[in-house]
Amino acid sequence: MLWHVERLRSTTRIAVALVCILFGASPVTFAGSGPFAPWRVFVEHTFFTLDLQQDASPTTAFASKNVACPARSTRGCTVRVKTSIDIWDVPSQSGMRQWVLVSGRVHDLILLEPTRGGMHGQRTCQFVIQHIDAGSTVTIDIQLENLSGTAHAGDRVETVDLLLN
Repeated sequence: MLWHVERLRSTTRIAVALVCILFGASPVTFAGSGPFAPWRVFVEHTFFTLDLQQDASPTTAFASKNVACPARSTRGCTVRVKTSIDIWDVPSQSGMRQWVLVSGRVHDLILLEPTRGGMHGQRTCQFVIQHIDAGSTVTIDIQLENLSGTAHAGDRVETVDLLLN
């Protein structure tokens, strides 16, 4: 399902995006207005639990997102990626890695700190991908990797904002 919303204030845009999350709509399209106003917003909310084993290869946390910078954006685009992940059972002497891949290349690597035993902890991160050429497409992938024992990732939200420069 695709939603298109034009000329709304930012608080109204946020409310519309939240309603779209509740009804499972993705992607949401906004008409750009002003500098760095989101032109297109992809939202994914995932509820199933990932069991992350030590020494396993990184696990996909969200579906891949193909983000196209429109050719008419002569100054190119910027992509803002926000993730919020509920993790637990991350050992105190270890951690969990969150990989951000852009078109197959590592863009960012974040170490998510341990949780207290079986207690759940929400980890929220934001990444910015700059200098995307007009008319080009990038693929955004988010992966999780556990460094010790068995850890878990549950409720996850990813928001990908395409910003016209």
